[in-house]
Amino acid sequence: MNDILVKDKYIISHNNDIIEAWSVQNIPYEPNEWQKEMRADLRLALEKFSEKISSGMYAKYATGNNSYCDVENILLYNIGTGVFRNICSSSFCLEREFDSVLPPIEIRNTMPHYYKYELSSNADFKVYSPKNILAEWEGLECDRFHEKPSFYWNYIKNSLLDIQDDNFNSQFGIEVKITAPRAINLTSIIKPLLDGLICAFHHYDGNINDDILNVLFSQIGVDKSTLKDMLIDNNFNVLGKRNLIWKRGNSVQWNPADDLCVAIRVMLDIRQGDWKIDGKLFSV
Repeated sequence: MNDILVKDKYIISHNNDIIEAWSVQNIPYEPNEWQKEMRADLRLALEKFSEKISSGMYAKYATGNNSYCDVENILLYNIGTGVFRNICSSSFCLEREFDSVLPPIEIRNTMPHYYKYELSSNADFKVYSPKNILAEWEGLECDRFHEKPSFYWNYIKNSLLDIQDDNFNSQFGIEVKITAPRAINLTSIIKPLLDGLICAFHHYDGNINDDILNVLFSQIGVDKSTLKDMLIDNNFNVLGKRNLIWKRGNSVQWNPADDLCVAIRVMLDIRQGDWKIDGKLFSV
């Protein structure tokens, strides 16, 4: 039986294995008062999830409009990654669906934004099916996991990849398998990981200045001449040209086309040895 919380601007329904929520707006990174309240109520429901034995989670965000959306932000980061630590210990799958999902009861306000979280030991895609492989890589070695996208961008740019398509400019998905010697909070590392990986498949279309190169040099230790060549390199141009990076404060802001990334699957394999990343980009 579902427990349903009904508020003026949102509804949250949950049972043993599924949480659903509807709202008049989605929850941004910096929420207002009622959005803070909704986020807190969602966290409470998710904390009950974490008490159950499950190694994975499926989550979906659905809305009928085509507005800009970074699905991992909407479903994970804007809610708070800490609450997902025990739910997503070995895998999670995220999807964005362009459709309306009606609330379970009649309501006064229109609530076009829909969230779904479901316990799943082997989380897999439900809305989209991978079609053509755009790019694929295996055994991408890294010394550890980092908080900066620059590291993962650099790893891809210096690897041998199987590139199947280029200048693809439509919705796509990404699947990543992480091999690590210990348990990690998958949801806390996935933002810089995905940003760096996706950015590596863009061709930089902008002005390259010393401010950007100096920051990248300080982060990953690659000389500025090589960095410039890497930014304008066209060999990995799977996702097309983009104003990919700019200076922001004392750091840089990466700008992948993650609004076109509508399907994400991440898996963790714990075993002794080096940190490695396998993955693929695919059309949907």
